[in-house]
Amino acid sequence: MDIAHLQTLIFLKLAIAGHLTLFIARTHNSFLRKPYPSTTLLWSAILTKAAATFFVVYPMGLVPSITWGEAGAVWIYCILWIFIEDWAKIRVYKHLELNTPRHQDFIALTQKKLGPMG
Repeated sequence: MDIAHLQTLIFLKLAIAGHLTLFIARTHNSFLRKPYPSTTLLWSAILTKAAATFFVVYPMGLVPSITWGEAGAVWIYCILWIFIEDWAKIRVYKHLELNTPRHQDFIALTQKKLGPMG
């Protein structure tokens, strides 16, 4: 694959993953749970992703075209990664809550007196 086709694949990846990251980052919980994105955000994401996909498959001579299979592979890659990103986000937020037993033990340890006070 030459550089020009690789650039087209990267463009599509950025176009798809950009909005998907917005869906993940907007809540502390899983992106599949409430609150759901507004219809405006959802439809703008769907339409721009569809437009980007059609543009890279039928670019009208502006950029090197890619096949539907390559575009599908980029879609699958991005969709798999949103679940990985969402899992990592949830783990980070859980860690930052500082209310797990391990965190509570550490906080209790920091509250202990270090030496005789008199």
